[in-house]
Amino acid sequence: MRSSREPPKFMQRLPVFDGKPGEWIAYKTAYCDSHTYFSSVENIARIRLSLRGAAKEAVECLLFSQSDPQVILDALERRFGRPEALIMTELEKVKLLPRLKDDPRDICIFASRIANTVGTIEALKRIHYLHSPEMSQSIIDKLTPILKNKWYDYAANKKLEDTPVLKLLSMFLNEEADKCSAYALPERDRDNAIDERRRRRVERTFMVNTRQKTSSERCPACKQHGHKLPDCSKYKQLDIDKRWNIAKSNNMCFRCLRSKHRRITCRAPICDVDGCNMKHHKLLHKERNVNTTPPAPPAMTTHESVTSARETTSLHNRRAYLKIVPVTLSGPHARIHTYALLDDGSTVTLLDASAADILGADGPESSMCIQGLGTEIKHERSRTVSLHIQGKYHSAPQKIEAARTVNRLEVTAQTVHTEDLNNCRHLDDIRDTLVYDCARPMILIGQDNWHLLEATKTRTGARDQPVASYTKLGWVLHGCQYTVNKETSTFCGHITVQENVEPVEETIRTFKTETVCLEPRIPREDLQQETLGILEQNSRRLSFRNFKKRKQEAPTMPKSHLGTLGRLDKNKQRAEDKATRCSSLSVLSTCSASARTSHSRGKIKAVQETVVPERRNKPKKL
Repeated sequence: MRSSREPPKFMQRLPVFDGKPGEWIAYKTAYCDSHTYFSSVENIARIRLSLRGAAKEAVECLLFSQSDPQVILDALERRFGRPEALIMTELEKVKLLPRLKDDPRDICIFASRIANTVGTIEALKRIHYLHSPEMSQSIIDKLTPILKNKWYDYAANKKLEDTPVLKLLSMFLNEEADKCSAYALPERDRDNAIDERRRRRVERTFMVNTRQKTSSERCPACKQHGHKLPDCSKYKQLDIDKRWNIAKSNNMCFRCLRSKHRRITCRAPICDVDGCNMKHHKLLHKERNVNTTPPAPPAMTTHESVTSARETTSLHNRRAYLKIVPVTLSGPHARIHTYALLDDGSTVTLLDASAADILGADGPESSMCIQGLGTEIKHERSRTVSLHIQGKYHSAPQKIEAARTVNRLEVTAQTVHTEDLNNCRHLDDIRDTLVYDCARPMILIGQDNWHLLEATKTRTGARDQPVASYTKLGWVLHGCQYTVNKETSTFCGHITVQENVEPVEETIRTFKTETVCLEPRIPREDLQQETLGILEQNSRRLSFRNFKKRKQEAPTMPKSHLGTLGRLDKNKQRAEDKATRCSSLSVLSTCSASARTSHSRGKIKAVQETVVPERRNKPKKL
């Protein structure tokens, strides 16, 4: 401690240091230049007032337990003042510099940044970094063609000097900046630029309504003030249907029941009652399979009958499979056996925040906005973490970089049964690795980790069968499949049926008239039932609900055919009788001609007319 000097009238503060690598050299230089004018207690107080953020956390205990300020400064230098890390940061800044243009002001800015980098390397006493050919070539590539030609001449003239390349480039750029600085535009003050942006900013006026609440702000259920619809005791006592009717009639948001905004933009959580993933409020949740006991009927009749049912099938169902694979996630603290979704349409890898907490994966927080089809979800505190992933049936672990955490990864669960893959012959040897039950992924892998999405092998079958792809996480099932769902199976048995009989029907049955003339006319047969009976008799039903006509071995002739055959037999008999009579008549006419040649033909014709009888019952033509 110095006792010969007078106490300082004021304490010279150090510049604020929050852990940024580019500010360490300036902070250390300011301390080394002024620490001799203050005592150790005063220097510790100066350091305590100048530290912020990560720098203060690094030496938080030393600030109150150490009496030597040099120990605190060494701890800060060990954390934030590593020469190699600082130099690499400066070199990365040089690589990110834009290409030069013909503007004199850009040349001056570029020269000052190169000079700062060279000065940082010299201050850290790491001169060998100034001989880096990679950095020098990166700077030369950013020069304009005219400056490149000038640099070639300048380097040729300085060839004999033993000067590092980066130092020589800095000297060359400083000389060029001195030449064109007179023609460069003046630097713009930041404060003036901020004021100008503020002047350009559009001013908005807001009006505050201080009047009392109107009737539209009342509770839609009880019409009273002081509470919202979800907090209303009268609304909670209503049944589900009446709750939905009140929410619909008042245009309330089904997700929060507190305002009239759209459900898509609402940030309220999902239902989550009995695992429900629907976007509605818990008070609007309705059980799909609720067994309610019906009221007892006034009168019951019981009869026994035999009922039969045949197997019925629905239409073909088309089911699509997502790329879900069983994996093991590894972190600093634990391991989790879960499932991963391989999403080729996502640009980022998402991890459930609860899984990240279990694994112990931590990283910097930042806001993130996820956009979908008509939806946009913003996560304010999303962490960027890294972890290892390994397939359940694959031995090689893989690393995932820059995965973003979300509060809840809402992915629908998927199930693949062994029966679903029975007809897939191309998947017989890998069927056990593709089967899982209620798989809900906790990590979604996007295109930023494309090496995990790439498929090296593919097994395909028919058009209506799924596909299996081999990735670095193992075999994954995807594609679509057509299935047939059977509703009932064939059975036949005795059942007892109880039918409700209304009192009116019993009264009608008791006082039913017995007069025959008042009986209703009952049709002899139902046309529809008769048509279905003929169809079932002459055809058979196929598996896809079509009918095919049966092959008739012995066709049955109608009754009119037998009558026609009988009439043909009678006509044939009559024709034979007629032929016999005609032959006898010809013999008779020959004898008469020989006996009496004098008779004329007219008489013979008269004889014929007398012999041939008249056919009274002539059969009709067919």
